[in-house]
Amino acid sequence: MLLHPNKNWHWLFDSKLQRMTLLLGEQMQFVSELEGRKMSSAASQAGEFTCEQTQDYLYLLEVLEGIDWPDPIKVQTALNALTMKYYHKPMMPQSWFFVQGSEMQPCQFGELIQLKTQKSLAWFMVVEAEPTSALCMYLDKELWLSDAKSMSQFDVIKVMRDRIIEPESVKQYARAV
Repeated sequence: MLLHPNKNWHWLFDSKLQRMTLLLGEQMQFVSELEGRKMSSAASQAGEFTCEQTQDYLYLLEVLEGIDWPDPIKVQTALNALTMKYYHKPMMPQSWFFVQGSEMQPCQFGELIQLKTQKSLAWFMVVEAEPTSALCMYLDKELWLSDAKSMSQFDVIKVMRDRIIEPESVKQYARAV
C-alpha cells in the first residue's frame, strides 16, 4: 500500500535518534537515513509537509512505478530522496570515485542513473540537479568506492555530470535488482 500525503504529515528532527523524521499520523513515523551532522540549517525550521514536497513525492512514486519493488520500499526510497533534497547540507563533488564519461549528461530530479566505479556499475537517483553537477542517492545495499570508503543504501554523493551514465530505461534497473 502506498502512503498518500495529507495535512497531518509533519517533518521533525528526532534528537534521540539524531535523524530527520516525518510524522505520518498519530501511529506512524518515517525515520530517514539523514543523520543530524549532515543536515542543513533548513532542518531546524522543518515543519509541515509542503505542497511542493507533495508534488515531488508523487512524482517520485511515478518514477518508481516501473520498478518491481514492494510498495513500502518505494515509499521509503521516495521519502529518503525528499529528505536528502530538502534537508541535506550542501556538498562538494566527489567525482574522482567514478569513471569520467565523454560529455556532460543531462539529468533531472528523480531520474534513475548509473555511475561507474573502477569495479562496478551502480544505480542512483538524482535528488538535486545543477548545471554541472548532481546530488545522487545510492539505491542498492552497498557500494565500495575505494578500499577504504563505501556507500550504503540511501547515502548521497555529489558528482560532476560527466560521470553520469544514462540507462536505456528504468526497466533495465528493474531487471538488475
